[in-house]
Amino acid sequence: MLKPFPPIQAAIYHTSAEFQTFGFDTQTDPPKVLPDKVNIENTNHDEPNLCLAAAATINTCRLLRSGPINSDLRIQELNSLLRKLQPTSRRFSIFQLAFPEAELDAIRLQRYLLSKYPYEANGLSIPHLNYPCDLFFYLKKKKPLSAAFSSGSHKFSRLHNVEGWLTYSRWIFEEFTAQIQSIALTDTAKYTLEGDLIDFSHELRSSLLSSCRQQLEKLTLKAGDLEFGNKRPSEHPSNQQLMDEEKQALELLIELHTYLQLQIDLLDSIGATIEKMHTLHPELQSLQSIAQVFKELLSAQTDLSGTPKFSFGKQLMLAAVLNSLLGIATVITCDTGMERTSICFSISLAIMELLNTEKLADILRLVLEWDTSVLAVNLWITEQGNEKKNSPTEGDEAYEPTRLTTKLRFNVFKNLQIFTAPLLKEASEEGVVENKDINELGISQEYLNFLPDQYIEYDKKTGQPIAVKADAMAAIVAPFGI
Repeated sequence: MLKPFPPIQAAIYHTSAEFQTFGFDTQTDPPKVLPDKVNIENTNHDEPNLCLAAAATINTCRLLRSGPINSDLRIQELNSLLRKLQPTSRRFSIFQLAFPEAELDAIRLQRYLLSKYPYEANGLSIPHLNYPCDLFFYLKKKKPLSAAFSSGSHKFSRLHNVEGWLTYSRWIFEEFTAQIQSIALTDTAKYTLEGDLIDFSHELRSSLLSSCRQQLEKLTLKAGDLEFGNKRPSEHPSNQQLMDEEKQALELLIELHTYLQLQIDLLDSIGATIEKMHTLHPELQSLQSIAQVFKELLSAQTDLSGTPKFSFGKQLMLAAVLNSLLGIATVITCDTGMERTSICFSISLAIMELLNTEKLADILRLVLEWDTSVLAVNLWITEQGNEKKNSPTEGDEAYEPTRLTTKLRFNVFKNLQIFTAPLLKEASEEGVVENKDINELGISQEYLNFLPDQYIEYDKKTGQPIAVKADAMAAIVAPFGI
């Protein structure tokens, strides 16, 4: 169902953001984008159009969200939307929030559709990245297995993401080249950096790498045609056919993984060179930050053991910082475009908001040290109680992490209230938001660290969040239309 939805403009902590939805007219080819409209899924779940498509814009940075991208029409509608936004957004990526062990078909289908209907900007396809992600709400009697304990899901997503990170690597090279050419460096510095970039360029443009990616693209299309193509029952592929295609694709992904690791090593070398020059050339800070964030993010993404190296929340924030620094407009999506999409959209948008008002170095420290610093902040909150009579003062070790963590949590929740609540209210009115007894609901621990501390119970010894306080659950679920 197509409904009107006026744009929302709001300022949070002195950062103005505009939120706009997009519906689609499928009577044209390609589909026409209808600003300030939104397609809502119906109770029969047979709405053909891309649902809940929207974008938040802060200055020139943009973040998108949508419902599932799971049909020929929906991917074509997404492509139409990206073409409309391209004049102000140079690069796009897709973050699909899905648990491979339970939603493998959805991941494969979306990847296949991106190959079947390629959207290319400057000769590069859209990176498709999968982040294993728990449900936000769950019934207490059916608590889901945390993604942190699923090595199989992590192994799959990390191999799946190799293609996408290779495209990111290319974008980083472009950014480094453009910025270094625009900065007045000493002859020695310029010579050193240009030499490093030439080595990086050779790896990016390797004919073997290009051939490997082309082969994988063909296999993706072939396997997708076999698995998802419109075939008569007699034409359905055998399990052996699919297994053969998957085996070849796996071999190519493992080969691409070695190329990615080599590029990371070269980028690490460039980052080290820039760090040595930073005192004389502080204008190189953004490049140094890009290298630092990409290295940290890929330290987990290239580990094929399946062992979680840090939390989902930290990975999401690292990606949000990287996307902002590279000017990448990311589309966040999940199986419904509601719960998981909304919370991850709100966290990513909160990082964009902080980057607009805080020093980049402070945001990097917050994100890079998140898994330990947030527990320290939680412990301090627990020790002080709700009154927080002894707030840390400027100069105290706890001051900056506490201030920024509190601000981040405030922004996340405000984003849910201001942007998610009106959108999901439309879905709720159509009866597509599942009715749930809030007394029977729990919230995944993956997200509790991003909610305002007055709503959360913490372990007094470890600082780990335990649960939402009983009298706060209604406030937490309200933005989701439950």
